[in-house]
Amino acid sequence: MSKMPIAMAILCLPLMMWPEVASAQSTFSVSVSRHSEVPELSDPEVKDILDKASKMLQKSPGHVDTPDNFACNVTFTLKGSVGKFGSTDTPAIVDRDHIDAVHRVDSDRTDVDFRVKVVKEITNFCRFPRRGFRGCSFPPNFRSIIVVHPKLHKDNQGHTLSDSDLANFPNHILWAHEFGHLTGLGHRTEQGELHALMTPCDLRRFSTVSDAQVQVTKDECTCLLSGPGFGPNGTCGIPGPVACPGE
Repeated sequence: MSKMPIAMAILCLPLMMWPEVASAQSTFSVSVSRHSEVPELSDPEVKDILDKASKMLQKSPGHVDTPDNFACNVTFTLKGSVGKFGSTDTPAIVDRDHIDAVHRVDSDRTDVDFRVKVVKEITNFCRFPRRGFRGCSFPPNFRSIIVVHPKLHKDNQGHTLSDSDLANFPNHILWAHEFGHLTGLGHRTEQGELHALMTPCDLRRFSTVSDAQVQVTKDECTCLLSGPGFGPNGTCGIPGPVACPGE
């Protein structure tokens, strides 16, 4: 065999692998519970968030994959109706001392792939100190995501967002981002990749960005398709924090 055919075979290998990921699909069932002290959150509202998150990851039918912007055939479905929780051990404002208890809410639900808990606020903790946390899914062994209620998001100074900012807040990206952590994905370490799903920066930047521009790489898609855990063969690591411009 000549060198040219060998070289062409090597160059074409990544292109041959892409359709395998693109054709793969995973559907994950989700239970959702809100704290009794936060506003109502209806089944249709939750389904809308999950549907938008699914479509954002799947991309539009005409999407063309690139190394930094891959269509990922993941679907989220609500299992049952939105539940409610709240006690001394599971407060609406979640701090370091109560994070595990909130993660364990609905832990007896073995009929779902992961669980979402909607709270009033997440205080200054999770993986590392920082203000303005809106979601936390660490450690991922709980198969649980804690997110701030869509009507209660605050800025990094602790002020509740305006009505218009709340209306435009990309909750579907927040939930998908936290699901990414649940699969073992860490934050992107390059500051220039501000439109990456796994950006470490304020997700409000996606309020003016179309879902088509939200970036997921092929490797990230592989982890998302694998579901909760640490990714296939433990390959989805969790790096440390990255400073974000203007934050």
